[in-house]
Amino acid sequence: MEADEKNISDRNLNYHMKLHFIKSGQSPDLVQQLCSARPLENLRSLSIQNSPPAWSSQNWIDTFGRCTALENVLLDGRNAVHYCGELLQPGHAPLLSLRTLSLMGLNFHDDIIHGSGGVSVFHKAFLAWLTAWKEMGPLFKLIIKDCRVTKAYVTKLKQILEVEWKYE
Repeated sequence: MEADEKNISDRNLNYHMKLHFIKSGQSPDLVQQLCSARPLENLRSLSIQNSPPAWSSQNWIDTFGRCTALENVLLDGRNAVHYCGELLQPGHAPLLSLRTLSLMGLNFHDDIIHGSGGVSVFHKAFLAWLTAWKEMGPLFKLIIKDCRVTKAYVTKLKQILEVEWKYE
């Protein structure tokens, strides 16, 4: 019996999750309930698209804070701001296993982060976060697609890590 249980758990070590919300304004409660039943500690890839605007940074950490093995994350629009906003909070250890972060549909210069340190424009906080992350371990690749961002800002990002900018 123990061998069968081990084989079953071994199959669950590497898996991926894609969440594509079809209803705007959806409460995070349903997703939190679904995710609480999964062993998110072993989740390797996470893709979240069309996230409801009602989600806060705290909703993200409550739902996905157990994802300690994440290597690839794809976020679009507002959820990128909230997710990164939580990672930018003082005292929160970033996902050290993260290797690729893909951001889509984000306005780097207008989107606002509300955190314990007050309000900040996303591009300033994101640049500071990446700079601090560089000191803590291996860097990852950043993919920027269909985002409003200046070439000068992308140049600053490239001084910190590998950036793939898909602007067309």
